Amino acid sequence: TFVHKIRKGMPTPLLQIDKLTKSFGDLVLFSDISFGIAEGDKIGLIAPNGSGKTTLLNILSGKEPYESGRVVFRNDIRLAYLEQSPVFDPEMTVLETCFSTDSETVKLIARYEEMISSGNQKGLDELLVHMDLHNAWDYEQRIKQILTQLKITDFHQKTGELSGGQVKRVALANVLISEPELLIMDEPTN
Repeated sequence: TFVHKIRKGMPTPLLQIDKLTKSFGDLVLFSDISFGIAEGDKIGLIAPNGSGKTTLLNILSGKEPYESGRVVFRNDIRLAYLEQSPVFDPEMTVLETCFSTDSETVKLIARYEEMISSGNQKGLDELLVHMDLHNAWDYEQRIKQILTQLKITDFHQKTGELSGGQVKRVALANVLISEPELLIMDEPTN
């Protein structure tokens, strides 16, 4: 496994891995690996198929457990993970897919719309402050801008009609809109 780092200046640490071990039965994928990721790092993980690259990324994103070691993130970090093969509901439109993510901004928008439609406005003032902090008011416009930059312009097209590359770009838009400080991408397209 070859990890290549490009680092400039004195970066802020985002993640520290200490003596991480992962195996499947008798097959040890990696044992006692340690490394750190700092603000500004650009890291490429290059290894043969089956060596555990995706497993490592799944561990870092919290999708998979590990046997021993430590994975320590900076407390307030915004992490986004672009999976190798994203799966979306084929009946949802591109725009609906972008609004179905589990981001804090989407949750705020959903709570706001629920309050307005139900008439129960208890806590609305606090919610409005959070929406301002997360720039939730222009979320749809930002999604459309990112999708357009990624050459996705039919926002009402069903995701089931998209090519594999287009699905990957919609997934990339979903992670970019969250403005992550640490972006993990598993085999992104060019």
